Amino acid sequence: MSKKTANLRAKVKKRIAQIESMTLVQIQRVMMDCVAERSAGRMTTCEGNALRRALNKRVSILRRDLVA
Repeated sequence: MSKKTANLRAKVKKRIAQIESMTLVQIQRVMMDCVAERSAGRMTTCEGNALRRALNKRVSILRRDLVA
């Protein structure tokens, strides 16, 4: 585990693990929730970035599966 992910709250780590099996619709909802949480100050920049990276990785995998 990298230093960046070592400092994340358990809640954020759990959400990242859940992202690995999400559909595009579910990913869209998580992205909107992240924006709302970040705007309200309930999520740190580091946590938001970690979720964004996980979401982008999942979207890339889904895109590859659709093209193949």
